[in-house]
Amino acid sequence: MLLGKVFREEKNTLSVESYLLKIERSYKKNLELNKRLNNYAFEPRTYALHQELDKIKLRLELLQISHLKLMKTLKQPINFIEVYEQKINKQLEESRLLDSYVEAYINSSKKIS
Repeated sequence: MLLGKVFREEKNTLSVESYLLKIERSYKKNLELNKRLNNYAFEPRTYALHQELDKIKLRLELLQISHLKLMKTLKQPINFIEVYEQKINKQLEESRLLDSYVEAYINSSKKIS
C-alpha cells in the first residue's frame, strides 16, 4: 500500500519533500564541516587529537554516505514511509552530534596551540 507523500505525526503533517530538504541541508552542512576539519589551522598537534580527528572524519564520511542513500530513496515513491522517518531522524541526530564533536575538537586544537 502506497502511503503517498505524507508522514503523519500526532498533530503535524510533514511531507516527504520537507524531510528530503532537511537531509539535503544536513548533507551540505556535513560537507562544510569536512572542509573546516581539513583546514590547516586545525591540524592535530598531539596524538590524542590525531586519533579524535580520524574518528570524527570516519563518522562524518559514513554519515555522508548514509545521507546520499537516503536522499536517493526519498526521491522515489515510497512504501511504508514510517520506516524511513526513523532513519531520517536518526541521521539528523547523528549530524547534530558530529557538529558538536567538530566544535569540541576545534576548541581543543585552539587550546593546545
